[in-house]
Amino acid sequence: MRLVSYRDVEPEGRLRWLIRGPHFDMRMVKVEESQGPPETPHVHPWEHEIFVVEGRGAAWDGDERRPFGEGDALYVPAGEPHSFINLGGRTLRFICCIPAGVDLKQIKPADR
Repeated sequence: MRLVSYRDVEPEGRLRWLIRGPHFDMRMVKVEESQGPPETPHVHPWEHEIFVVEGRGAAWDGDERRPFGEGDALYVPAGEPHSFINLGGRTLRFICCIPAGVDLKQIKPADR
């Protein structure tokens, strides 16, 4: 068994890799409030599951925004365009699980 506090894990940009397991990786994602346009949606060949810990945000596919907040869970299927927007007020933090060992170089901008 492993026990980890996200506060003890050094951030790599906006990610903290909490657990790297044999079947999935768990990371804490931090999205600061932005005054600019949303990040361009991206795609990749793996699914991910998200649990919102703090703040309010929206999943954006380039056309539609789907708002979410603390306590919400999201499922993003493989190949679905997406990015995440902080809807303001405070930092947005969520847990994101992805399959273990994915090649992050496979993340590509979504075709629009």
